[in-house]
Amino acid sequence: LGPEDAGKTKPDPRMIHLALERLGVGPDETLYVGDMPLDVQTARNAGVAVWVVPTGACDADLLRASRPDRVLGSLWELVE
Repeated sequence: LGPEDAGKTKPDPRMIHLALERLGVGPDETLYVGDMPLDVQTARNAGVAVWVVPTGACDADLLRASRPDRVLGSLWELVE
């Protein structure tokens, strides 16, 4: 889903809320994985847990400063 589906852009939580509605899950069952401080803000606005992974757009220090629930070293950590 994107802003064209929700009518709003991040950090508005409508995209996440729409996804949760379509999937039939609640915020307490959801993990948002992003790679920017804006993703952390969006997840917080939606009331869901948020983990981030540095992908090159933002380094780990900048991501940590945005106070996610967890900073991953890579997406492979999701499998673990």
